Amino acid sequence: RRGDRIYVTGTLGGSLAGKHLTFEPRLEEGLWLRESGWANAMIDISDGLATDLRHILDMSGAGAEIEAAAIPISREARAARRNRTPLEQALFDGEDFELLFTVSPDKQKAFESSWQDSFKLPCTPIGFITGQGRRVILREADGARHLLPDGGFEHFKSMKKT
Repeated sequence: RRGDRIYVTGTLGGSLAGKHLTFEPRLEEGLWLRESGWANAMIDISDGLATDLRHILDMSGAGAEIEAAAIPISREARAARRNRTPLEQALFDGEDFELLFTVSPDKQKAFESSWQDSFKLPCTPIGFITGQGRRVILREADGARHLLPDGGFEHFKSMKKT
């Protein structure tokens, strides 16, 4: 819903450095979010934040604005010496297996307090839902805003047609 706050659990990026081999499924957290009614929409991040956020947006017909500085980047992504920056890895790498979900703005403070009382796992607000259909705007630390390109992990991208 327009105005909902967007959250992610844990840290993002680093699957290309092997982080995906040691993940912990967020089953308890996902069940808690569903049963408590906090989340309006939720998906696990398996294809990259940018792609999986668009899955939520496709289903809702909404858009999103996310803050680059708020995205929790894993130490694996920060340490990796790849062709992508740590932020790009957090946005586009697949297999993070963290939760991406939205919470109504009027429930934000109560939700954050309840989360902290229930879990040690970090849960970070990274942006909000807009009315701009499927568009994801990335706001940089200096305030610059630009359209986030598609580019998450695609399972069958390298397969040739036969």
